[in-house]
Amino acid sequence: MRKKIYSIENQDGLNFSVQKTSPCTITHKGKEKLPEQITFLFEGIDPESDLTEDNDLVCSISKEEAVNLAIRLLKLSTGRVPENGLLLHNFSGHDFSVHHAKEDGVHIDEPIFEIGNLEADDIAEDGTISVCLTNESAKELIKALAKIV
Repeated sequence: MRKKIYSIENQDGLNFSVQKTSPCTITHKGKEKLPEQITFLFEGIDPESDLTEDNDLVCSISKEEAVNLAIRLLKLSTGRVPENGLLLHNFSGHDFSVHHAKEDGVHIDEPIFEIGNLEADDIAEDGTISVCLTNESAKELIKALAKIV
């Protein structure tokens, strides 16, 4: 395995890691690279005590670890957020994008949301504006946020 991307040990002493791997196959044409994959690796398994009576391996993690794992998986499966931001489709008619915040010209792990094409009368009396994203754009936003943070 190439490199551990994410690693935790649960309360039962099982080690669990997520790794990015670059598998290959050997054919009559020689060695061919397959698409990159994400591999889940469980270590420290004791067959006598860690398997259930149905021979299943159960690895529990906390809710906080589950959130961290989800973010790491999204980071691994998502391309870079474009330098000028990711424009998200919405029903408001405004440009809505998310991009990396910068400090001294360097990306920092904080997102910036930008709403474009605003006019004074677009803002409600209470000083708010809302942007309703499409389902696909909401998914793109989740991936972009994971990549940024």
